[in-house]
Amino acid sequence: NTNGQLGDGTTSQWVIRSIPAKILDNVKSVSLGNSHSAAITKDGDLYTWGFNDCGQLGNGTTTDSYTPIKIMDNVK
Repeated sequence: NTNGQLGDGTTSQWVIRSIPAKILDNVKSVSLGNSHSAAITKDGDLYTWGFNDCGQLGNGTTTDSYTPIKIMDNVK
């Protein structure tokens, strides 16, 4: 979680969770990488968060995001 890939607003790599933390509502699909994550909601909204040094979050920046950022609508 040093790059915020948990999406809970923290960057602590020593966060221990005994239960899952809710990050988004109505999630249909999730993809998790080593340093960044993505989710699609039931409404078709795409969210990404985590490491972004090469623009991999798709939001037009190279700034890391520690919480989900909505990237686009109508994703299938």
